[in-house]
Amino acid sequence: MTSKQSGHLEPFYLTSFHLISTHGTEILTQAHVEESFSAIHSDLAKIGLAARLAELVDKLTEEHQPVPQVFDLLLEALRIVEQAPDRLPPLFVRAYELKLMSALGYRPELNQCVVGEEKYSALQ
Repeated sequence: MTSKQSGHLEPFYLTSFHLISTHGTEILTQAHVEESFSAIHSDLAKIGLAARLAELVDKLTEEHQPVPQVFDLLLEALRIVEQAPDRLPPLFVRAYELKLMSALGYRPELNQCVVGEEKYSALQ
């Protein structure tokens, strides 16, 4: 990328920008960093976790098909990673995965069998 604005497009930056599309090519004309998540950029473990969260969104969504609930979920998760003093528990990632799948319409059925429809009890 040769645009003078390209420095605003670093991973884990929340950036608002303006693109102009000409002849199938998009040109970046304006960019403004809203949040930089500097604590993520300075911690290798946080970079790895943030990359995992973002990769899940990348793999499970279609390009140019906005899903505002997924965007908000990822932004909230990045803010939690940013503010965490230490490593987050693995349960954090599992909860994020469940919320992401639910936002995409793939919420798992945890209360009953989807084949036989038997109800599950929390005390079994």
